[in-house]
Amino acid sequence: MVETAALQTQAIAGAALDVIEGEPEVPAALLAQDNLLITPHVAARSPQAMAAMYQQMLENLARHLSGQPLLTPVAERG
Repeated sequence: MVETAALQTQAIAGAALDVIEGEPEVPAALLAQDNLLITPHVAARSPQAMAAMYQQMLENLARHLSGQPLLTPVAERG
């Protein structure tokens, strides 16, 4: 997580974020930073990322059908 203060004081030179805590609301302090790039959830859209997600889905499906634990289980809401 990038702290706004770290950007403001230039403790870090800059940041590029694909996900922001509290979305869809983005804190005004973050939007005001000229050393911050916010992207619209595109980090997982590269051909390599899409292929990896597809392979993971196939592996999870095979595991589910054979009664094995999933690689990436989703916690049930309780």
